[in-house]
Amino acid sequence: MSLATVSALVAVLCVLIYFGLQVQMHRAPTVYAPLRNAASDYGVGPTARSFRIASLVGTAALLALAAALAGSGVYGWRGGVVAWLLVAAVGRIGVAVFPTDLPQARRTATGRLHLLSAIVQFVALITVVTSDVAGRLGVTGVLAALLHVLGWVAVVSLVGVIVALLLPVARRSFGLVERGFLFSVNAWLGLAAVAVLLRAGS
Repeated sequence: MSLATVSALVAVLCVLIYFGLQVQMHRAPTVYAPLRNAASDYGVGPTARSFRIASLVGTAALLALAAALAGSGVYGWRGGVVAWLLVAAVGRIGVAVFPTDLPQARRTATGRLHLLSAIVQFVALITVVTSDVAGRLGVTGVLAALLHVLGWVAVVSLVGVIVALLLPVARRSFGLVERGFLFSVNAWLGLAAVAVLLRAGS
């Protein structure tokens, strides 16, 4: 099998494991509320280990998809979507390594590094999912439509995240819109890997 095929398979597997870990983490006994609390809050307390593992698995998905796209012959390593995937991976590692500051807690240096890492990750991811990967890979039909829809869901969700951060009245829904963003971008990553597999098999 080619580099693109193996990497795409790894990316799909990592995305599936990531979602499984997220479900397990959110079902664990905790004081956090998924609709209100940021996903990063789960990185502090009894769910911290699960959060870090999920983040690292998610990082592996980003790196595998970068390798798959580069190996597909459509993208190179030095620019465009592949480079943004690598930037997103760096941001996701930072999110895993530096715990966030919980609401009402004292601000810390690690919390600021976590916030910076999250911003880097979100900017890189929104750049990736709004790119024309389907067109470049020659994917059409339902899969192309799903990638397009997920990209727009990510955009709307990210706008919601920003609004929830800026407006106190909307802050209760921060967890909901952030999870909308995280779900849509990670689903997009998995489907983009499927698109590479379809191209390799054609």
